[in-house]
Amino acid sequence: MKNILEKYIKSINSIFETGETTEHSFRGDLVTLLKDLRPKRIKNKQEIEIINEAKRKTYGAPDLEIRKGDVIISFIETKDIDDKDLRGINEKSHKEQFDRYKKAIDTIVFTDYLEFVLFEKGKETISVRIARHVGNSIVLTEDEEQIAKFGEIIKRLFEASPEPIRSAK
Repeated sequence: MKNILEKYIKSINSIFETGETTEHSFRGDLVTLLKDLRPKRIKNKQEIEIINEAKRKTYGAPDLEIRKGDVIISFIETKDIDDKDLRGINEKSHKEQFDRYKKAIDTIVFTDYLEFVLFEKGKETISVRIARHVGNSIVLTEDEEQIAKFGEIIKRLFEASPEPIRSAK
């Protein structure tokens, strides 16, 4: 896991150091990280797919959709590096969007690419910081507990139960 995270941090750091980035700049790197960590096949032999910018749903359009075959199992919503509201507390920031997602989606992660906050059934269950912004660089954590907790978040994203059907449409 640590080698894969080192590769991810090196990649986002090279972009970050330009000083010309937005929250969208790192999404490809996050997709690559998830693809590197996803199980190739799971119990019922359906592939795990990660879709960037999937079609809008009734509750909105989280940035990344994780599917098992044709079934949505979890989501990731990205924000810019060092975003201070990954829990959707600030009325002026992400509260309305995050509340809508937490109400409609059973398993979702909110991330600034360095910190990952997992919500399951609307409640925060795990948060982890795998790296820090230090000066003009991104530095991977040396904390093995944080890396292990990140692994648990990834496992839960890929093993989540399918999103329940909420309407005939």
